[in-house]
Order: sequence, then C-alpha cells, then structure tokens
Amino acid sequence: MILLDTNVMIALLNGWPTIVRWRFEQAKAMGQDCAISAMVHHELIFDEANSARREANVQKLEAFVAGANLAILTFDQHDAAESGDIRAHLKQLGVPIGPYDVLIAVAARRRGATLITANIREFNRVPGVLAEDWAG
Repeated sequence: MILLDTNVMIALLNGWPTIVRWRFEQAKAMGQDCAISAMVHHELIFDEANSARREANVQKLEAFVAGANLAILTFDQHDAAESGDIRAHLKQLGVPIGPYDVLIAVAARRRGATLITANIREFNRVPGVLAEDWAG
C-alpha cells in the first residue's frame, strides 16, 4: 500500500509536477492500493475551507478521491498511543516533527505502507517509516 501525504495530494489535484501524476497512474495501473490518512484528509478540507473557491475545491477533492478509489484510513487508539510515543521520542532527541506529520507517519508505519511525500527529511526522522519522493 502507498499512503499519500498532503503535499502529494495537492500536486495530484493541481496537476503539477506532472511526474507525480505519472507515477500515481503507474502505481494504480499496477494494482497498487492507495490511501490517504484521516489527517491528510483533514488538512485538505482545512485548506479548502480557507479557499476563495471552497465549493469547487471540495468537489474536486471528492471527485478525485472517489475516482482514484482512495481509501481514507481511520485513526484509532493504537495510532494514538504509537504517535504519542514517537512524538515524545523525537522531542527528547531534539528532532521533533509537526504533530500532524507524526500522525501521518504512524498511519504509514502501522500499516506497512510506503509514505509518498515531498517532505522526506522530516519523515525519515521517524524510525520504521518507509518514505519516497515521487518528484525527486
């Protein structure tokens, strides 16, 4: 399974860079399961809520998620426990990452998914997370 980060979803929704769209289409053609976490969905909805083109952007997101058959992974108590531990661990090491990024990283790690992101450096701080940059 691949788990798409917020910045990858924005690239897919906006069509830039085109290499991201091409790699996504290749993954889907090969039968790869693709998903987003509830946190990524939250971040996209938040961005839309602050947009001047809110309704059009909401429709665009909903159409993309449905058309691409993207699963939206839920956040459960096991995700909460693991993400709390990881966030504290990274803080103690002096290399914290954003609170939403911790939640996204745990969604990928707990499910054995590869996280597709343009933010490799941040996610590589989380032990056991497989992250890949499709634009790089």
